[in-house]
Amino acid sequence: MSTIDSRREQMFPKLTPQEIGRLGRFGENRHYAPGDALFVTGDIAPGMYVLIKGSVRVTRRDPLGHRAPIVEQGPGEFVAEVGQLSGQPAFVDVHAIDTVDALLIPPQNLRALMIEEAELGERIIRALILRRITLIEAGAGGPILIGPASSPDVIRLPGEGCGCGEAGSAIRPGPLGLTAGGVSERHDPEKPERGRIGPHAWHGAT
Repeated sequence: MSTIDSRREQMFPKLTPQEIGRLGRFGENRHYAPGDALFVTGDIAPGMYVLIKGSVRVTRRDPLGHRAPIVEQGPGEFVAEVGQLSGQPAFVDVHAIDTVDALLIPPQNLRALMIEEAELGERIIRALILRRITLIEAGAGGPILIGPASSPDVIRLPGEGCGCGEAGSAIRPGPLGLTAGGVSERHDPEKPERGRIGPHAWHGAT
């Protein structure tokens, strides 16, 4: 059983109106139309969103850019990653499903929240850590290793990681082009391959 199945309530807790009211002084109200991006993979997210109205869809990308759904979140839930505490790039895409009103708490205020609202801060940080664990389990984000499937380095390095505490993925040339996670794409010689930087090289995911 995956982390998202066994600990869903801890990963996606729902805040009460009173708790959201306590967070109001740390952020500002934002409005998004259906289809708008709150943040996307590789960008520095502006902070944590507490959803007041509407819902969002969270998706992840594999090394070839294919999207896979993670979760849909609605009013009372918060949208963020643990990396947003330190200004790191996002590992997921978040888009509004319908009209969204949210409280945006920027990173510096999120850190202050953790101290001044200790009980709420503990629940939030636990959820963010569990979300990162789920992304690591799914192989989302982190460096990408490109090289022949038979290469000792391609076989060895994904198991060792890059020493940065992030997930890693391997892309291997197949008969139809680059392959990641059992998915092949036909190679067009007129188009450069995404992230092609030569064999045996770690490439930071975007």
